[in-house]
Amino acid sequence: MVRALLLAAFYNIPSFRQLCYTISENIAFRWFLFMSIDDEVFDHSTISYFIERVGDHGFKALFEAFNQELLNLGLLSSQVYADSTLVRANVSCTGLEKTNKKTEEFIEEVQKENELFVLKEAKEAEKPRI
Repeated sequence: MVRALLLAAFYNIPSFRQLCYTISENIAFRWFLFMSIDDEVFDHSTISYFIERVGDHGFKALFEAFNQELLNLGLLSSQVYADSTLVRANVSCTGLEKTNKKTEEFIEEVQKENELFVLKEAKEAEKPRI
């Protein structure tokens, strides 16, 4: 059942009915679920009952155990990585005006207008020494 729910998440399948239909039609999904072509696909209500019985705490415990096993096998790192890929924006420069504002003033104005909360990085002198 967990594998079926993973398929629904990975392939953005919005309903359990559609998930069951897709499993019945897709051989790759059947293979992933260890089902043969002749096996009958479970009903959508079976998924609902499963989720209800396991509950939030059960899923949380399941994924914590899964992550711990991946850590033990060396397949998961405890480090966090962030994607900083630059994406070219589709913008126009027409209508932009030159301003005499300093960079700090401009940043503060933008943050105020857009209600942004930005943490400034501590300068070298402000960083605590260990």
